[in-house]
Amino acid sequence: DEKAIEVIKLVHPDFEEYDFISYTKELYLELQNAWMDKDWERVRHLEIESLFHQHNMQLKEYIDNHIANHLDRVCVDRAVIKSFKRSDDHDVIKVILSSYMYDDIRNDGTGELIQGDSTAHLYTVYNMEFIYEEDDVSDSNPY
Repeated sequence: DEKAIEVIKLVHPDFEEYDFISYTKELYLELQNAWMDKDWERVRHLEIESLFHQHNMQLKEYIDNHIANHLDRVCVDRAVIKSFKRSDDHDVIKVILSSYMYDDIRNDGTGELIQGDSTAHLYTVYNMEFIYEEDDVSDSNPY
């Protein structure tokens, strides 16, 4: 959304849309890899506590049931900034990200297919929110 980008640039003149979208895509892939590796703790810093807890519990259920989510050929199709909102203590950038992948769930021990189709592309759409407090913006996190 061009209007959202204009507003972001008014507040943060150094904002680069291309860099932010690239960052968004990298984070998405990092999340997918952590899920497949069954290591959600690795991405704890990327989610608010309640969402982290929800995802971590889902992954624990997979681990307890000896199943694994296999994602293959994950490809980000598109990522677009949809909105920007500013409050007294934080900014929120909403991004719509779509991707294609092969996605199935298998038994860890036997490799038996439990759910999904390892031969068909799955198209997914995610609504991602990037919440920044004023202290979060730095050279290493340029936003």
